[in-house]
Amino acid sequence: LRRVLKDFNYVGVDMRGGPNVDMVMNGNSLGFEDNSFDLVVCVETFEHDKFFWKTVAEINRVLIPGGGVVLTAPGIGFGLHDHPSDYWRFTEEGLKSLIEDWCDSIQSDYSDRGAYVSGRKV
Repeated sequence: LRRVLKDFNYVGVDMRGGPNVDMVMNGNSLGFEDNSFDLVVCVETFEHDKFFWKTVAEINRVLIPGGGVVLTAPGIGFGLHDHPSDYWRFTEEGLKSLIEDWCDSIQSDYSDRGAYVSGRKV
């Protein structure tokens, strides 16, 4: 991942330390200034986030106007996997509803294994 992102400023955030994790923090309370990022990528984490809607609000807060957001999450058919806990499953429409009030150019896809959505903050 670092090789791919070598020409970009990248901050890896997770609730636990590990490879490519620069900062350990909860997505519900990101320690960044408003309008700090051009792109936020949140993949396969919402199922582990007890309050994922708070994390979505934080993503909106730290993303610059015109910035991009990419979200992926397990679909209805994806099996449980505690890491440390597993709370949620998502549909395409469910993920879209999380960003539709503050994004345009929304693209999405769905299978029973996962949901994907991307957009640009207006």
